[in-house]
Amino acid sequence: MPRALSLPSLSGNWRVGQSAKTPPFHGGMTGSTPVRATKSPDFIGAFSILKNGRSLVIESLTDTTWYTGVALNAAKRLKEHNHGKNRFTKGHLPWKIIYTESHPDWTSARVREKYLKTASGKIGYKKF
Repeated sequence: MPRALSLPSLSGNWRVGQSAKTPPFHGGMTGSTPVRATKSPDFIGAFSILKNGRSLVIESLTDTTWYTGVALNAAKRLKEHNHGKNRFTKGHLPWKIIYTESHPDWTSARVREKYLKTASGKIGYKKF
């Protein structure tokens, strides 16, 4: 005579349809769908209200490496670079300012910085 199959009761710890979760890098389930964050409209224009942005180029005195950046106060920013507060510039201490430009706001200083990082932009201050 065949045996009767006994089914576990649905009360207690019995879970239906769940699988073990593995970390996402193993191809498993992550538990929730990640959502990309969006920038709030207030943050987009936050730096445009800052006045007198400066784009600057500094040169390492040890190996003549150049670093291009933007700052509100160029002298203070140079001091930060010379104290090792930046990951890249920390390995090429000490630094000196070789080129700086003043701009009416942070946004235009950032645009100019991006241009100075290109090959065409470097021609303008290479003579220094």
